[in-house]
Amino acid sequence: MTELELKAFLCIIKNGSLSKAAEQLFVTQPALSRRIKNLENELGYALFIRGKGKRKIELTQEGEAFISVAHKYLELFKEAKQIKSKTHKKVFNLASIGSVSTYLLTNLFQRFINENNHIKLCFRYCHFIEAYQYVADKQVEVALVSDDMYYKNIETVPLFKNPMVLVSKKEYATPIHPRMLDVSYEIRTPWTPEFNAWHDYWFKSTADYKVSIDQMSLLEYFLSLDQTWAIVPISMAKQLKDVHIYPIEEGPHDRIIYYIKRVDYHHEIIDLFLKELKEELKQIEEIELY
Repeated sequence: MTELELKAFLCIIKNGSLSKAAEQLFVTQPALSRRIKNLENELGYALFIRGKGKRKIELTQEGEAFISVAHKYLELFKEAKQIKSKTHKKVFNLASIGSVSTYLLTNLFQRFINENNHIKLCFRYCHFIEAYQYVADKQVEVALVSDDMYYKNIETVPLFKNPMVLVSKKEYATPIHPRMLDVSYEIRTPWTPEFNAWHDYWFKSTADYKVSIDQMSLLEYFLSLDQTWAIVPISMAKQLKDVHIYPIEEGPHDRIIYYIKRVDYHHEIIDLFLKELKEELKQIEEIELY
């Protein structure tokens, strides 16, 4: 199966005619027909319905199903050709949970990319369980997570911690205690197992909260609703617009963020990234580095 054969197949479909496709591809009709025949022979089935006097292009069921496959194969050909142009750059694959990437990494990304032109940064957002899988499967070199769990051949290292605070557009009398809060207005976020245990103690596991979210991009919208409140890390709270921030008496433990990597893998780019990340975090006074 060649790139020319795949392009011939898709071009015929696009133009609805063998003659128009041949003209667009600058080949003769017999040459184009041979490409299609070679492709069909390799696949083991016909892609087009053929018959005497049939002028209109009509696909077989297999031909219809093969359209998406052909597009995927062409993308793979494109990626394969790009490998040579990418080899002069070192690729650094990074993953992170959304609350860290959205509120703590944006400035770092800009500086890291600008100052390290020899490095190609590939970032992906994920939940913490996915992060462990990505690192184990060698899809990423480092991931930032909020949960410490055992995973074979994965090293989990504490990076920093920061207090959890209450945020709301509503003004509260201080000090704030969990007993003062009406859980029916809560924007519930399951930060960590430790936070969930604290939450269940004060509000019960069956608490009738306003809404539960796991996408931080939605937090500011829900905080705009009347009387809503949420409990978030203070580093995030400081970046939310037009909210009041309150410490909590008998509040949850500080939230810890970890970086994870494979035990058997070490690379200078990892050290460089972690060094620059720690320098960035030092600028946030509420964060305590390990």
